[in-house]
Amino acid sequence: MEFPDKTPADDDFKDLALRMALHCVRNTVIENYHTNGGISDLEMMAFNKEVVNKLYSFLQLYFNPAYRDVCRAAFKTPVCFTSHMDGTPRCLMPVFAGRLNSQTNL
Repeated sequence: MEFPDKTPADDDFKDLALRMALHCVRNTVIENYHTNGGISDLEMMAFNKEVVNKLYSFLQLYFNPAYRDVCRAAFKTPVCFTSHMDGTPRCLMPVFAGRLNSQTNL
């Protein structure tokens, strides 16, 4: 799929992808794995890059009108994660986490 012309929201999507990666992915249990040596600095950099790129791509695919007709049907599929214990799909329902980061009071 080709990337369409730049939209007015493109810079906002880039900024939002970076902020989501920091506050919603990086500042989670993954940081404990990194700190305790389960993930090297090089692996963490690769992980961060992939997360930011995928979040940015998701925002483009979901909100950019150029993709709307192609992608909306795919986003109507329920999201479920598979339990490794028995293979049964489990649909997680989001809950408000309160604060995202104790250092920034977000």
